[in-house]
Amino acid sequence: MTERRVLLAVDEDRGVLRAMSLVFHREWQVVTATSAADALGLVALGLVPDAIVVELDLPHMDGLALVLALPAWLQERVVFTSHHASWRRADALAKTRALVLSKPMNLDTLERAIDDTVAGRQRADRLVA
Repeated sequence: MTERRVLLAVDEDRGVLRAMSLVFHREWQVVTATSAADALGLVALGLVPDAIVVELDLPHMDGLALVLALPAWLQERVVFTSHHASWRRADALAKTRALVLSKPMNLDTLERAIDDTVAGRQRADRLVA
């Protein structure tokens, strides 16, 4: 039996986290955090996610600050989600190579974005090896 990939989902909306857990639980081990601090704590404790879905508009520490606080090798595993202003999306795109999806989002679109992010990283890993 192959080990399931780990998806770290970070959103202050527990309903969004529940929906992601329900949709992705067959192929992914879904680990959730309701704040940037919680997500950073999980990584500090040794969590190594294969993909990370982060709400840009988190309270206290926004999603972009969270991602920039992660080690560089984890920053390549991110898909952002956001309800709000285009300048936040533009800022995220300028500072990272992450995809940014608008909310409300179609979960099939999110699944494709996650798969594309993981596949892109795997292609890059093969190029380096």
